[in-house]
Amino acid sequence: MGERTEYRQGVPSWVDLATSDAEAARDFYWGLFGWDYEIIPDPQYGGYANCLLRGKRVAGLGPRMDESQPVAWTTYLAVDDAEKVAEAVREHGGQVLMGPMSIGEEGKFAMAADPTGAVFGMWQAGRHFGAELVNEPRSLSWNELVTADLDRATRFYSDVLGASWSDMGGGPPGTIYKVMEVGGRNVAGAMPLAQQPGDAPPHWNVYFAVEDASATTDRVRELGGQVFGDVIDTPQGPMAAVSDPQGGMFLVIAVTQPAS
Repeated sequence: MGERTEYRQGVPSWVDLATSDAEAARDFYWGLFGWDYEIIPDPQYGGYANCLLRGKRVAGLGPRMDESQPVAWTTYLAVDDAEKVAEAVREHGGQVLMGPMSIGEEGKFAMAADPTGAVFGMWQAGRHFGAELVNEPRSLSWNELVTADLDRATRFYSDVLGASWSDMGGGPPGTIYKVMEVGGRNVAGAMPLAQQPGDAPPHWNVYFAVEDASATTDRVRELGGQVFGDVIDTPQGPMAAVSDPQGGMFLVIAVTQPAS
């Protein structure tokens, strides 16, 4: 089962969507994944919602802070001490963009960018430790760094979080893929920016597990979203890159051997 009650430092523990139309986005993801929503009533949270699957938290969704903020999914990495890790981010060439700041009793967060410009979040668990359900259809299954300088970026995350990296073989000839390990588990991946089509800057990809990638892409189109290219067969399962109608990009994958 994919139920979680805690996350070790360095493990992706949460993802959330900052969007230009939260109500429309909630409708889209309800239609695609069947998510229910727990909208935080306190107005200081701006209508932020916990997305629920079978009553368990799987992601977050809320409005952008301002119109200059891109519509995007953000990956949050678990940290034991947000203040300490934020200082390490600065020491090793990254930038702290926001925080650290406490979110009531829920936890403490910060937003940062690694030395290659990929933005990520840090989450120090309080009452809210992160996703309660992962690695099952309609929940988070993988997070992946796409960067213009793979060696520099992976060294940064090792220095800051204590994670290790190893090369993963089995891909197409000439491709490079690294896997981040925490506590002996594969928890995230990384690849060079040149291996991903398009002209996006360095970023973290968010993958959601599905039962059928082709059927899911058809449903994305029906709901007004966009599908980029074809469904691709990979050793981990068929996958596709898509976006919601507001432009929030993510990937779906029909995982044949889900992570533990």
